[in-house]
Amino acid sequence: MGRFFQFLVVLCMLTRAMAQLPAKLESSHDGAGLYTYTFEVGDVPFVWGFTPAFGWIMIQSYEVQEIVVPPKWTATSDTNGLVLLTVTNGVTFLEAPMTFTIRSASSTATKYPFLTAGCEIVGSIYDSGTHSYQGGGYQTFDYVGPEPVIRLQILRSGSDVVLHWPVTSNPFVLEASSDPALPLESWSRVEGMTVTVGADRFVTNSVAGSYRCYRLRRQ
Repeated sequence: MGRFFQFLVVLCMLTRAMAQLPAKLESSHDGAGLYTYTFEVGDVPFVWGFTPAFGWIMIQSYEVQEIVVPPKWTATSDTNGLVLLTVTNGVTFLEAPMTFTIRSASSTATKYPFLTAGCEIVGSIYDSGTHSYQGGGYQTFDYVGPEPVIRLQILRSGSDVVLHWPVTSNPFVLEASSDPALPLESWSRVEGMTVTVGADRFVTNSVAGSYRCYRLRRQ
């Protein structure tokens, strides 16, 4: 039964049958940097279970300032914003709704798609009635989170400069000015072909004979 259910979990994920998995996630943000995540039991007769030795909930965030978790849970985050939630003792079952929040310096939210491994559960599966062990597995989710900080990078190439920045769900326009003290409306859009390579956008611009500053402006 355990191996069969592990196969069923993977099959359901690949067919995007989210209603047939052991947990559901509701995520939201308040527009001021507070992101809320509530995990609930899914629509199958099985639940996720976690122990200090095995099992976690992972979510990718950015500019993390504070994490608030319910009793029996603890949270850590690294410099890349990877938040890891684990339990502190015993076996904790994901039956009653479990809510935690992340306070981020970024108030700009974006939607993270299913199967990006940006938000996942890794744990053990138990029968929801008897709590008998059924096997292990994982599950991923859609979720709302802070958009990553966008940094413009620049490299010199002869009399040109090559500028690049990450692709985002909210597009940016590259602008330039000969004087950074000028009003923002005086900056002009950089004309040139924008090329997308992998996860970055690239623009090559000539700088011969002039001093120039660059910035990204959200469209």
